[in-house]
Amino acid sequence: KNHTGAMPPMGGVQLSQADLAAVADYVWAIGHSNTH
Repeated sequence: KNHTGAMPPMGGVQLSQADLAAVADYVWAIGHSNTH
């Protein structure tokens, strides 16, 4: 694999505060699920 360097801040996309909060909630929920 060829990599050009580190991931840019925010993954290279611009998210609104609402979008960022929604992503954070989603990631938290996945990390705290009891499906294992």
